[in-house]
Amino acid sequence: MPPGRGPSLNLEIPNDSVAAIEALQAKEGIELVPPDSDFCSGRVFAVSVEGIPGAVVMPADDVRVHGKHIIEIISAQKLRQALGIENGDSVTIVICRA
Repeated sequence: MPPGRGPSLNLEIPNDSVAAIEALQAKEGIELVPPDSDFCSGRVFAVSVEGIPGAVVMPADDVRVHGKHIIEIISAQKLRQALGIENGDSVTIVICRA
């Protein structure tokens, strides 16, 4: 599978939305427990991207590889394909409140 075409989507967050993502990181979320130490731990939070359900993945701080302006979204659908988006396109993310 070509890079960037899998079930996850990395998104660059505009400066005015970083505070919302940081506030989300302070919440409990659903814990990701790795099957072994070769995988990272973290938490996920339910979101929708242009109406498609998914989750934002928040890796533990000690394994985070992206800066605070990049988030990873996972979904049962290949979001790039489902939304017809390419690098540089804008999408709307809605954080689902419990």
